Amino acid sequence: MNIPFCLPENITPEIFLQDYWQKQPLVIRNGLPQIVGLFEPADIIELAQQEDVTARLIRTDIGENGEKWSLKRSPLSDSDFQNLPAQWSVLVQNLEQWSPELGALWQAFGYIPQW
Repeated sequence: MNIPFCLPENITPEIFLQDYWQKQPLVIRNGLPQIVGLFEPADIIELAQQEDVTARLIRTDIGENGEKWSLKRSPLSDSDFQNLPAQWSVLVQNLEQWSPELGALWQAFGYIPQW
């Protein structure tokens, strides 16, 4: 898969590294259209429950004393995703390692140093 750099036409990789990289934010709208549809929420939840995957479940419960944030680290199970509050998020570490299609998107950032 040949993926072009995801920079606006008026910003070269050299300009990006000189003016933006670790200096100021840059919003690139629709910079990686290839990512759309790669994962559904159920895919991420299923992956988060696998034994060798590092994941975190963050939830915000509202109670008598206001908001209460909680964090659960992997291993996560199906029961962790039952009765979730309105505000929650699951984070999967190194998602590109589990998806060759997502891993290929690193080509769009070939101008960034890979340490």
